[in-house]
Amino acid sequence: MLELCEIRQSLEALAAGRAARTVGRATLTTLEQAIAQMQMLSRWREPTREQRFHDADVAFHEGMAMASGSKLLAFVLGGFEQSLRRSFAASYKGYFARGDSFDEVVDAHRAVLQAVRDRDVGGAEKAMRSHLSPGSAV
Repeated sequence: MLELCEIRQSLEALAAGRAARTVGRATLTTLEQAIAQMQMLSRWREPTREQRFHDADVAFHEGMAMASGSKLLAFVLGGFEQSLRRSFAASYKGYFARGDSFDEVVDAHRAVLQAVRDRDVGGAEKAMRSHLSPGSAV
């Protein structure tokens, strides 16, 4: 699983960097909506909260892959989806068992999006790597 996480981290950082070069307004809006959904769900106390939050998280990462402008990169990252869903679910359980909050996860996504919005290629790559590093906000 560690190898999968390392590969994913590299590919998602590449996607974020490419997105910073090429992202359009419509895609930025899609990414902003995913983060807004995560923020809203972070305040919920419903039983479906974690699953819905997870769905918004996946939507953000799928949107970032598409924003890269590389159909091949989006396809490869899409191939990880089921493995990632299982990995995210396990990560969330450990993350929240430690007492961490959804806000930290949302903030990590915001940092990636801000770098993309600023067209900061290196910053976007760094923010995504940080977000996906073991022990960081999921």
